[in-house]
Amino acid sequence: MTPDPGSGTTDEADDATGGETSSSGSPSATTEGTTASGVPQLEISDGPVYDFGDVVLGESLLHSFTVTNVGDGMATGLTGLPLSPHFAYEGGEFPGLLGSCGDTLDVDDTCTVSVAFTPMEVGLHAVMLALAYDQGPDVTRPLAGGGTGSSANLLVNPGGEMVGSPPPGWTSDGTGEWATFEPFGDVDPVEGSNFIGADTGPNDTPLYLRQTVDVSAWASTIDMGLMRFSFAGQVRSLQVANDEGRMLVHYRDEMMAVSESWDSEWNLDDEWTSFDDERPAPEGTRFIQVELCCRKSAGNFCDAYFDDLQLVAHYP
Repeated sequence: MTPDPGSGTTDEADDATGGETSSSGSPSATTEGTTASGVPQLEISDGPVYDFGDVVLGESLLHSFTVTNVGDGMATGLTGLPLSPHFAYEGGEFPGLLGSCGDTLDVDDTCTVSVAFTPMEVGLHAVMLALAYDQGPDVTRPLAGGGTGSSANLLVNPGGEMVGSPPPGWTSDGTGEWATFEPFGDVDPVEGSNFIGADTGPNDTPLYLRQTVDVSAWASTIDMGLMRFSFAGQVRSLQVANDEGRMLVHYRDEMMAVSESWDSEWNLDDEWTSFDDERPAPEGTRFIQVELCCRKSAGNFCDAYFDDLQLVAHYP
């Protein structure tokens, strides 16, 4: 402990500190131990945000980040915090197979951290690369990247392979009944073993079967105008000019208000007829709703059938 300059003689101060005195009689400052007791400060290269760019789904792109200690003390306990899906330390563990960082980093020294971006879903992705050390606070670098390609089919039970009334994954509006059907008469599935159809219901009143898909995970990509969605499906009637079938796609905001729609119009063909549409999702889209409609003119059953339904996201 440095003595009080007013307590004792100059010689006593020298003896207590073991150092030389200044002309004022106070001990001189010493640099011994500055590095050990100083404060480390880490920086990560490639700021302010590192963008991996667009990468095809399932492929990987690596980047090595340089970590520098610009402080005046050694950093200890250095480690990388976990990364979220699509981003990972190369090989799975900090600092990555090509990384060189250990658990300490001395003053003015550098080391590297190797991160892989492997998108498994279409759209834009982001994460925070964060390194922790004993003397903290954590040092961070925002990372971004895009997964290019097409998603899997976003519809559940798109062809009625899961049987039930209404078909699992779908919701009836309650006007009539909907069901899954196996092949009968001249009606065979387009794909798989079953297809979807309306069953009983009133005359001249449309029956609706709906499925609403939550696309809010792509909100930022959608609002930038970079996300497209395609719909495709097949519809037929039992007989020519019998009961009518129709498909609609509604783009809805977070309050479920419709901002844009697509309509196949009514179909009366007695053979499977394909319809499709592709468009950028309107800004603010958070849900996409697919509607199947049937309208019968007579009889007990609404004989319009649907199969091979697809809703797919595309980026860019």
